[in-house]
Amino acid sequence: MFEFASRAARRERPPPGVERARCDLSFVRPGTISDMPGISLWRPELSHPSQRRERAVIAALALTSALCAACVPGIASARASEAVTAVTFIDVIPNQFVPGNEDKAQVLLKQMNADTQRDPGLVSFAILQETLHGNHFTLYEVWKDERAFDAHTQAAHTREFRSDLQPLIGSPYETIVTTPAH
Repeated sequence: MFEFASRAARRERPPPGVERARCDLSFVRPGTISDMPGISLWRPELSHPSQRRERAVIAALALTSALCAACVPGIASARASEAVTAVTFIDVIPNQFVPGNEDKAQVLLKQMNADTQRDPGLVSFAILQETLHGNHFTLYEVWKDERAFDAHTQAAHTREFRSDLQPLIGSPYETIVTTPAH
């Protein structure tokens, strides 16, 4: 069973006779779903290699999108000074713990994709699923400007997606919003 530990729990000493490495909870992300009002932006500590890897993936995605902007339809048409890029990491509880959970998440993500395609100001929207871990999804969005992105985040279909996804996720998801450096 997976549990989220608070920062205080990570500082606890191991039980007598147990090595520190076996009790180190630094891999556990701070905060719990219940601590968050709905789903909001969440910034993890970069204490564990897997969290640093996530940041490296984000950097690679940003670099790839910058280098291949002409290759991806729509990205080149967004004015660089106004474009907003959002990358969201979603980890749902794996099927081995809740059978059918990943399938439910895929249905919600497909509906989110269909609804988002109709949002004004959308330049590009992609849903990626990790190959080795089918319960890990990444949303990659490019919006014409911040106003279009804000309208999307406040849209009824986005709020409905987040509330429907809430019981399926295994950890709070992180959204990183970027704009071009000036």
